[in-house]
Amino acid sequence: MSIVSLCILIGIYVRDTSRRLTGKYDAYHKSLLLNVLNVKKESVLTEARKRYEDQTSMAFQHTAADFVDYDSIENGLIDDSPTALWDVKNGYLRMCMNGIVLFLDRNDIPYIPQAFFQEMTKINCPGCPGTLGSSIMDALKDLGRIVLFLCFLFILLLAYGDTLYVSPTSRLFATIATGLIPLLLRSFFFTKPPIPSLDASNVRFQNIFQDKVLKFMMRWPVVDAEIEFTTDSNMNLPQAEVDLLFDDDVTHDDIDCGDSNDGFVPSEEEEEGEITDETGTEIQVKPNERQLGERETNF
Repeated sequence: MSIVSLCILIGIYVRDTSRRLTGKYDAYHKSLLLNVLNVKKESVLTEARKRYEDQTSMAFQHTAADFVDYDSIENGLIDDSPTALWDVKNGYLRMCMNGIVLFLDRNDIPYIPQAFFQEMTKINCPGCPGTLGSSIMDALKDLGRIVLFLCFLFILLLAYGDTLYVSPTSRLFATIATGLIPLLLRSFFFTKPPIPSLDASNVRFQNIFQDKVLKFMMRWPVVDAEIEFTTDSNMNLPQAEVDLLFDDDVTHDDIDCGDSNDGFVPSEEEEEGEITDETGTEIQVKPNERQLGERETNF
C-alpha cells in the first residue's frame, strides 16, 4: 500500500509541474499570437468573412510597411514591397521569404510557426518565459527535490511501520497526508512571484517584435509549390531575376548557384534536355517536368 501511495503522490506532483509549465507558455503564446494578428487584422478578417467553400489556407507576410505610418511609405522612406529570395541547397532551388509568421486555415484558426515562437522565447523582455529547455530544467529540479522527500518519507514508514504496529490502511493515509505537504507549501506559503504578463505596449518589446518578424525567414523547395503573384500582394520582383529562373532558353551555366550546386550543373557532353546518370544511361525528362512556373495556382 505504501508503494501505491508513493506512485500516486509522484503522479500528482508530475501533473502539477506540467500544468504550471504549460500554463506559463500557453499564456505567452496567446499574447504573441494576438500581437501577430493585430498587425494583419484587416486582411485576416477579410479572408475569414468568406464562405467555407471559397476559403483556402492562407499565409500572410508582414512587411516594414505594416509597422510604420503611411506618410513614411509615400515619402519613400520605407519600401513596402515584399521580397522573395532564392538559394540552392543540395542542388535544389528554394524560395526564401521573410515575414511569413501568420497562417490561417479554412476553419479560421490562426497559427504561428513553431520556429518563430521558439525564437521569441529567447528575447530579454518582461513577460517572456525564457527558453523551453531552461524552464524544463528548472521544473525538473523542483520535481526532483519533491521526489527525494517522498522517498525519504517512504523509507521512514517502512522502517517504523512494523515497529509501531501501523496497519496498511493507516500507512496509506499517513503517506498521502504527509506527502501532500510540499504541494501545500509551494501552493500557499512558499509560492514564487508570478511572471509578469506580456505588455505588448512596451517599447522594448515592440522593437524586438518588429525586428524578429521582419528577419524571420522560411524556405520552400520550388518543386513543392506553384506560386501566383497577384497585384494584391504588391510583389515587385526584378523581371531579369524571374526570367533567369524560369526561362527555358537560359542554361544552367548562366545561374551561379555557389559551391553547394556541385551535382546540379550538367557536363559539356550532355545535350540540352537530356540527363544521364553515373552509368551513362540517358534519363528521359518529361516536358511538364521542365516547364517550371508556367502553371499558376493560388498560394
